[in-house]
Amino acid sequence: EQFYVPETPEEMIYSFGMAAGSYIKDSVERYRRGKKPEETFQQRLCKGHFIWKWNTTFPHIYSSMIDAYLEQKIPYYFLKRAYEPLKVSIETGDHIYIWVVNDTRDLVKGTVIAKIFDVGANQFTDSFAFPVSVQPGESVALGTLDMLGQMTRDKIIYAELVDEKDEIVARSHQYLDIERHIIFPDVWLKMWQENNELCICSDQFARCVELKGLEDKDSYWWDFSDNYFDLFPGEVKKIQITGKHEKGNIRAKSFYSSKDIECIYRKQ
Repeated sequence: EQFYVPETPEEMIYSFGMAAGSYIKDSVERYRRGKKPEETFQQRLCKGHFIWKWNTTFPHIYSSMIDAYLEQKIPYYFLKRAYEPLKVSIETGDHIYIWVVNDTRDLVKGTVIAKIFDVGANQFTDSFAFPVSVQPGESVALGTLDMLGQMTRDKIIYAELVDEKDEIVARSHQYLDIERHIIFPDVWLKMWQENNELCICSDQFARCVELKGLEDKDSYWWDFSDNYFDLFPGEVKKIQITGKHEKGNIRAKSFYSSKDIECIYRKQ
């Protein structure tokens, strides 16, 4: 019920995949936080997370991570992002809490910058910075965004963790409303290759950018380091490519865009 009513098979697959992926994201992040915000000084209780349906047989299209052709599905990439050892997590409810979950072996220090993004205005409208110091194996609720005042539910909360070397080491974003209540722009993407990486950017917010190989006889088994991801304006997303393909045409398209773009990739 969170998505627009599908009218084509492609839209149906998108709705099923995004519903499963969104559920996985919210569930895994909640488990990994391991406590309520008001319990931030208490012991973290997290006993892990188990995926019971890794793959499935044809013609199932829902809930598994890998399809019958051994291709990664939409939930696979949601799960991969949710399992990142160092995680910025945004919890929404009566208040908006910003968390950092540190499942690395190192003390994490830096700053989390939380921002409000207005999709219609295509810009960040406000921000707040939290100092960060999180021990290995700990999760910490840094605070709320109450200081930014009231906001309408069509906004997106974005947060990034900047380390002491001024590098972004973790990032996340969270919607305040369900998808079918949000109008996404018809965007133009740009894509190019630098060394062995694909670089993708957009001048507007791009919902669910899909990368796909376009080889007529062998379009399977392009192993992208990320896929089905959102892009904020001005952000450059860098994708590593592994797998059996040495070269080929790759298409990038935001789900709500009528335009796509192609790039000829050659492994260097």
